[in-house]
Amino acid sequence: QYAVLLTMVLTVLVKYALHALDLRRDSPWDSKAVYMLYTELFTGLVKVLLYVAFMTIMIKVHTFPLFAIRPMYLAMR
Repeated sequence: QYAVLLTMVLTVLVKYALHALDLRRDSPWDSKAVYMLYTELFTGLVKVLLYVAFMTIMIKVHTFPLFAIRPMYLAMR
C-alpha cells in the first residue's frame, strides 16, 4: 500500500513541477494539458500494476483480498 501512496506523492510532485514551469513562462503553455494527461495515465497504469501484484502475492500467501477490489477497480476505471 505504501507503493501506491508513493506513486500518488510523485504524481503530485510532477504536477507541481509542470505548473511551476507554466508559471515561469512568458506565454501560455499550450501543451501542458497533454503532459498532465500523460502523467495521470502513467500513474493509473502504475497503480493498477501495483494492485495486481499485491493481489497476486496475497492470493499466494493468504486468501483472496476482498478489500483490494474497490481501489483496483477505481484505478482501472
